[in-house]
Amino acid sequence: MGVQSPSPHHNQRQVTSATHACDFHKRATTGTYNCLGASLKNPKTESMVTPSLCQAAFAVFRQIEPIIVLEQLGSTLFDTALQMVVRDRCANITDSVHSREENQQRGITDFYMTYNLIIRILPIIPALVLARLSDRGWRKAPIVVPLSGYLLSRLALLLVVIFGLPLEVMFAAAVVFGLSGGFSAYWPGVMTLASLGSSAANRSQ
Repeated sequence: MGVQSPSPHHNQRQVTSATHACDFHKRATTGTYNCLGASLKNPKTESMVTPSLCQAAFAVFRQIEPIIVLEQLGSTLFDTALQMVVRDRCANITDSVHSREENQQRGITDFYMTYNLIIRILPIIPALVLARLSDRGWRKAPIVVPLSGYLLSRLALLLVVIFGLPLEVMFAAAVVFGLSGGFSAYWPGVMTLASLGSSAANRSQ
């Protein structure tokens, strides 16, 4: 009795089984598998994605360049918003001697004169203290502390707009930013950290 050769349908079933086995192995190694037409994700692989994204974001914000970009963007938006709020609040000043436009201009000038004096005078002593801390090894202190005061002072403008607080609240916000070192400590800290993180050849370019 002769040996029967495998039927074409039998060979096709073997090829199909091998293909499914390879597909199952590939999906299992990449984090998903297919069983009875259902595509599922490997929980172990899915749980590893979130920490890797957090580590990548943390690594980005440990660099000085993204911090500078965000700070400059925030300063631009804050200055514009502050000017609009001051102009609207000073428009309600009434005086029988001067016109409405003159009273508004006087109010804006008085506000910014006091605000800028606080911003520029108060940071002198705190900036010296933060510079001493930087010399003792706390290189990021002149950056972190002023940015913290910067954030708190900018939130004050949000409170003034939402709750209708007096415009003089912004003077207190300027005091907070000044006592945190202000830009007098921030920009020297940025330049110090950037110079320590680069070589002499790159700094000369």
